[in-house]
Amino acid sequence: MAAPIWALRAAEGGATATRSDEPGGGLSAPLVAYVRDAARGEVVFMVGTKEVVRKDPGLVSHLVRCCEV
Repeated sequence: MAAPIWALRAAEGGATATRSDEPGGGLSAPLVAYVRDAARGEVVFMVGTKEVVRKDPGLVSHLVRCCEV
């Protein structure tokens, strides 16, 4: 099961991504996400200096639909 984006943690002592009601979710570092392998449902999240790979076919499907022209 894929972890929700707010559950991602950056390297110890680095930036964290935590759930928050504030805009941006309380991120203290930039967050970049990209689809590494759409067929496998793989998304890569880069938070601060950490890279986290998750399988989330639903998110991949949503991102692909957003990019259709």
